[in-house]
Amino acid sequence: MWIRSALVKMIEGLGSGFKVVGEASSGEEAWYMIQELWPSILVTDIMMPTMNGLDLAKHIHAYKLPIVTVVISGYDEFEYARQAIRYDVSDYLLKPVSEEQVQQALLNSKERLYSLQDEQAYMFKVREFLDQLFLGDGVQLLKMVTVLISSILRMKGARPGVRLGFLRIIAGRLNELIASLDERFSAPPMPENTEDKVIIRYFEMLVIAWLERRPLYAGGEASHTIKQVYAYLEKNYMNHLTLSAAADHVHLSPSYFSTLFKQYTGETFVNYLNGIRIAKAKILLVDFDIKIYEVAELVGFASLPYFNRVFKQVTQMTPKEFRNRLMS
Repeated sequence: MWIRSALVKMIEGLGSGFKVVGEASSGEEAWYMIQELWPSILVTDIMMPTMNGLDLAKHIHAYKLPIVTVVISGYDEFEYARQAIRYDVSDYLLKPVSEEQVQQALLNSKERLYSLQDEQAYMFKVREFLDQLFLGDGVQLLKMVTVLISSILRMKGARPGVRLGFLRIIAGRLNELIASLDERFSAPPMPENTEDKVIIRYFEMLVIAWLERRPLYAGGEASHTIKQVYAYLEKNYMNHLTLSAAADHVHLSPSYFSTLFKQYTGETFVNYLNGIRIAKAKILLVDFDIKIYEVAELVGFASLPYFNRVFKQVTQMTPKEFRNRLMS
C-alpha cells in the first residue's frame, strides 16, 4: 500500500496528462478492474497475491488488449525479464524506482499508445456495449451487438489476434452473466475461422439468452444482493476489503459482481468503499483529540498519504484543511 500510494502520487505529480483511474491490491482484482475501467496503461508489481504481475501481463497479451504494460520488480532476474518481453511489456523497472524512471516509462508508453489508437476506439465500444447489458432495451441491445461484432470483424490494420481478443472478452462476459442467473446454461464454444455471419449469429444468440434471463433480477433479487453488500461494507469498512471478498460474501463471481455493483450504484466498488470511509472520517475529524493518522487507520486506510489523497479527491480538500475549516 505504501509503495502503491507513493507511485500514484509520483505519477500524478509528473504533470504530463496522466491520471490514475484505479488501484488494486492483487492481480486478480486488477484484471476485473481492467475490464471495468479499460485503462490505457497498466503499471504493475510482479509480486502480488492470487495473480502475480506477469500473469496479469500474460492475460492482457493473450487477449491482445490495447493496453501498454509497465512492470515493476524487486528482482533483477533474467527469467522475469524474459517473460516480460514475451508478454510485450513496455518497460521493466527495478525497485526502488525513481521519478525520472517512471516518467520515462510513461513517455515510452505514450509513444506506443499512438499506434494503438484505432484499437482503443474499439475497446471503448466494447465497454459501452457491456455497460448497457443491464439497462438497454432488448431490440437496442441486439442491434448494438450486431453492429459491434460486425465492426470488430472488419477492423483494419489491427494486430494479429486483436479481433479474437475482443470477441473473447464479450463472449466471456455474456456467458458469465447468463450462467450467474441460470446454472444449467452452457453455451457452445465461440466459432472461429468461419463466416462473419456465423460469428454474428452466435453473439446474437448470447444476447437473446441474456435477455430471456435478465428479468430474473428485475424482481428485486439484484436489489437485495446490493443491499447485502451495503450492509457488509458498513460493518467492515475499517478492515482490509477487496472486490473479491465482497463478491464472495454474496456468492457471485468477482467479474459479475463488479458489473452488477456498478450498474446499481453508478460507481466502482473501490470508489464506493472509499466514499463510505471518507464519510466516516469526516465524523472522526470533528474530534480534535484524534490525530489524522489515527483517523486514517480507524476508517481502513493502510497509509496516511493514501488517505490524504483519497480524501482530497472526494472532498476537494485535505483532512487538515477540513479540520481547519471546522475551527474557523
